[in-house]
Amino acid sequence: MATKKPDNPNKINSTVAKETDKSVQITFTIPNQVVEDEIEKILSHEAKHTAIPGFRSGKAPKHLVRKSFSEETLVNKALSVLLPVALTEALQTHKLNIIMYPRFQIIGKRDGVTEVRAVSCESPEIELGDYKAVVSTHKKTDIWVPGKTKDTSQTSNEQKDAEVVKVLLDHYKNILIPKILIEEEVNTKLSSLLERLEKLGLTLESYLQSTGKTAEALRLEYRDQVTNSLLLDFILAKIAAQENIKIDDQDALAYFKVANPNFKGEPKQDQLVLLKQVLKKRKALDILRLLV
Repeated sequence: MATKKPDNPNKINSTVAKETDKSVQITFTIPNQVVEDEIEKILSHEAKHTAIPGFRSGKAPKHLVRKSFSEETLVNKALSVLLPVALTEALQTHKLNIIMYPRFQIIGKRDGVTEVRAVSCESPEIELGDYKAVVSTHKKTDIWVPGKTKDTSQTSNEQKDAEVVKVLLDHYKNILIPKILIEEEVNTKLSSLLERLEKLGLTLESYLQSTGKTAEALRLEYRDQVTNSLLLDFILAKIAAQENIKIDDQDALAYFKVANPNFKGEPKQDQLVLLKQVLKKRKALDILRLLV
């Protein structure tokens, strides 16, 4: 009788849990021996560049080199090599299409394995319905754009854009945006603020005092801004896909050069990819503007 082949004891296994907001948790179970084998490779590399008294350069024994690092540092170095490979395999195995690089957290060790949790998210599910009817049949409101006169006889493009954005955000407000994506964007905005304050020689405390806000109020304000911005991005990206909007490299490059006249050389491919996504959403908004 055929016997079942035992599982590979050195295989990194993964399990997945999903939330209703499309957040994703991937738990990796990594045999400690796999971590130790990777540490040995790291130590072999470090030994070539570590000076230990009494030994010629590059000839220090690995057990002495190991004492130069904390165990936490070595484990983190090993995981930084192992996890990207394990992540790629997990995404293929579980058919995941995540939209942000995960946050990794070591959960702990048990029964000869190390458990690591990765948290990320997939795109939210968006059912647009008849989005053109949503925009064209809404009750028009008076949207004022700073710098523009209120009583103009002809509505400007900026005002129409603002009107469309307001309608979209209101109509699709119940779409769930992944919490982790919102928090990641909020943290990015806060980090950017701290950098600007530091350049001005200011502290966050002095900034909050001058604006009359608390740290929590500022975070909530950023969270609202980020949530609306992400929601609009997802909606316009979905509309651009349904409208089959295409932006080729030449168009993206031409726009880039106009927007960055002092830029020398050619933009990187990932810059063009990002710009093409932006231009698709811009064209989607242009289509909707004609309905206002």
